[in-house]
This record gives sequence, structure tokens and C-alpha cells, in this order.
Amino acid sequence: MQKMTEKPFIVLFLIVFSSSLLSFGQVLLPGYTPDDFLTGRTFLPTAFFLNQGRFTEGFIVHCMNSLHLSMFNVGFGFECLALLLYSFLITYILYSCTPQTFNRWLLASAGTYIGSSPFMVTLLNYREAAFNTGFGFAFIVCGIYYHEKYMSRQTNSVTILFSAIFSALALGCYQIFIIFVFVYPAFLLIKENYEGTRLSFAFVAKAFAAPLGSVVLYVILFAATKHLAGENDWDQRGALLHFSGIPQRLHDIYDITKFILALNLQYASVKICFAVVLVGLSMLAFLKRGMSVSLIFLAVLALYALVLLPLSILERWEPTPRTLLGIHFIIALWVVWICGISDAFNRVLAGVMFAFSLHSMMICNDFLTKQLKQNRWDMSVAWSLIKDVKILTQNQPPASLSVVPDLATYSGSTFLVPWSIKGLLYEAGNVEWSISTPTLAQETQCHSSVRFPVPGYLHHLSDNAILACM
Repeated sequence: MQKMTEKPFIVLFLIVFSSSLLSFGQVLLPGYTPDDFLTGRTFLPTAFFLNQGRFTEGFIVHCMNSLHLSMFNVGFGFECLALLLYSFLITYILYSCTPQTFNRWLLASAGTYIGSSPFMVTLLNYREAAFNTGFGFAFIVCGIYYHEKYMSRQTNSVTILFSAIFSALALGCYQIFIIFVFVYPAFLLIKENYEGTRLSFAFVAKAFAAPLGSVVLYVILFAATKHLAGENDWDQRGALLHFSGIPQRLHDIYDITKFILALNLQYASVKICFAVVLVGLSMLAFLKRGMSVSLIFLAVLALYALVLLPLSILERWEPTPRTLLGIHFIIALWVVWICGISDAFNRVLAGVMFAFSLHSMMICNDFLTKQLKQNRWDMSVAWSLIKDVKILTQNQPPASLSVVPDLATYSGSTFLVPWSIKGLLYEAGNVEWSISTPTLAQETQCHSSVRFPVPGYLHHLSDNAILACM
């Protein structure tokens, strides 16, 4: 970690952190996803996390529940911590895993490209997850710290165990952090090979001892803690894929690969030109340093498989953008290495990466601004709903409230997520009403009913229950 005091490292960190802050700064403002509305008032059961293999987060949640604290309510400080540690990880990996002879502007552009990742903003916008994200990044930093110590032979092999433990705890926060565990040793080996180190089996085994050990330790801890707090009745996303689902899963992986590569007609000419330039630089780099380039492509393919691994082994295929967080690391390191070895068009490619970073920055701010606008609209509608229900029930709380929103009108709204409506009403009007999932009969009734805000959209059911056709 001595490199942290070097001027180039500090400058790169400030550039990356500035990029992250300009891209994700709005997460420091109060904002809500459906999960945030839920956890703002409800204490989630520990089993919810343990059954999904997130045992570190489960332990954190258990402690928070015992202290009667909500992760959403304490999130601000950990959003700041997550931003700082994310920027530090980007800087440290880029600085440690690339030769000092590579163009510094290219390195800075790669840092801003990762630091402004639109995939990252879809993780940070969950304010209730900031606590867990901050801890996860902290564990990864500790894992890399001990990995560096045993690779530099400063201490004995006990540090391998410490590195594996911290990395396993990071995986217990969120499995998608596996990319951080492996990207560092993978490109560190490429750097060692590029600088003349002979990659013997013993050296490679030493580099990957802690990452592989962390996976084994994670599996053991997952098996030991999965049912420690009982069964999870909230969510079954932790179920593993059956062998019969493998053919369909391969097709799913093909589809998500097309999405990541953006293989569509939008900006086709720009993408083709950029791809041609990178292919040309890759061929030039291969002619100069064939072994290093071969290792780069092996590392890129292996790391891409690792990014998809946490998704692919689950029965439910849900590739949300935040689960693809590692993609920007892979692309940035690939571009830096190919351009660095070929030593051609470095400043041009740096300019292109800066342009991509600026575009990503605008996408992130647009995403977060729309979220804040949707929150204001949802709360305004929720407050109107509360007032109308109180008028209908003469200020008496309904026995239950069922909400049937119109899909076209409420696209992207929290009202489309039944389990978050209770939290939304609490935030909007400080009421704690029982919310029921609409029955098929109630949905049918709303098809022929007027909708909010037209008078008559509320229906008084038996036992003082209310149906709201939104």
C-alpha cells in the first residue's frame, strides 16, 4: 500500500473520485426505490439474506434489527464511504495492475470510464443497501491489502488466510463482488509476465490461492448459515438451477452478451469503427507481445464468465444492470492493456474513453433525476389517496387496503410493487395501514371502475376493507 502516497496515485484517485461524485452524487440526496420504502419502516428477517447466500449482510441486518435501526435511515454516511472505497478500488487496481510505462492519460480515462459506470448507479440508488455496499468494498480492500502483502513476501503464508477471509466476507455481502476478488490477481499476473517474470505453476497458484480459497470458504459459510435463521418465505431467488434448465440458460447468456456489447443498429457506424480500431490494435499488440496479449484475452473471457456466474447458477434468471457491475472493469483494463502494448493512438483512445465517461455520467444523472421525480409524484399520489380513504372511512384506518394500479399510467411507479406500498403510505402520510394483494375479482372490478383521481375510484368492501382503483 506504499504506492498510495505517490503523486500519480493520488492524482488518479482524485480524477476517479471526481468522476464518481459527478455521476453518482445525487445518491446523497433522499431518494427511494421500492426496497427503500419497504425497509424504511419494516425490519427484514435475517433469513431473507441467509437463504440467498448473503450471510454477511444477514449478520449486519440482524445487528441493525437488534439496535432498532433501519439500514435506510443510516445510509447517508455509508453512501459516502461506498463512493470513496469504489474510487479507491478502481485507482488501486488500475495503478497496481498496469506498468508505469503506460500512458497516464489512458489510465485516467479508464478510471473515469469505470467510475461513471451506469451499472454502478443502479446499485447505489438503493439507499438501504449503502450500509452493505460500504462494508463489502471495505472487505475487498482488506482482502487486496493482505493479498499484496503475501505476494511481496513481506509476511508468512498466514496472510493468505486473512485475504481469503475478507474476500469471503465481501462475497457474503453481495455475490457480484466476486469480480473484484479475481480481477486484481488476474491482471497482476499479466503485468508480472509483461515485465519479465516467469509465470511458473507455483507463482500462479500463489496468486490465486486467496481468491480460490475465498470461494471455498464462501461455499462453506453459505451451507452452514443458509437455514440458521429458518426458512425464507419472502423471496425464493436463492434456488439453484436444475440440469434441465442449462440449455435455456445458455440462450439467456447469449442474449445478455448481445445486450452488453450493444449489438443493435443504434450508432452502428461508431461501434463498427471503434471495434475495427480495437481489433487492429489487438493484432499489433499480439505481434509485439504475443504471450501477454494471449493472457489478456484469457483473463477477459474468464472474468466475463465470473461476472455471469452468480446469475447463471440460479433458477431465476434476473440479470439486472447492477449484477453486471464488473463489465466496465473488464473493458477498461482490456483497452488499457491493448493500447499500452501496441503503443498507438493512446491519446485518441483516451479521448474516446473520456467521451464515453461523459456520456455515462449524463446517463447516471438522468437515471437518478428521474428517480427523484418519480418519488415526488408517488408521494403526492399517496398523500391524495390517504386523504380520500380517511374521508371515506371517517378518519378510521381501513381493515385492509388493496391497490390496483393501471399499468400504463403507473409505469415505473412504486404502486406497481405491492409489498412497498405500505412503506410509501407511511413516508407520505405517517399511516401504517394493512395492505393486501388484490384478488383476481378485485382486479376485474377495477377494469370497469373509474380510476384515480376521479371520484368513485375507492370502493368500500366488506369488513371495512377498501379497494383503490388507481
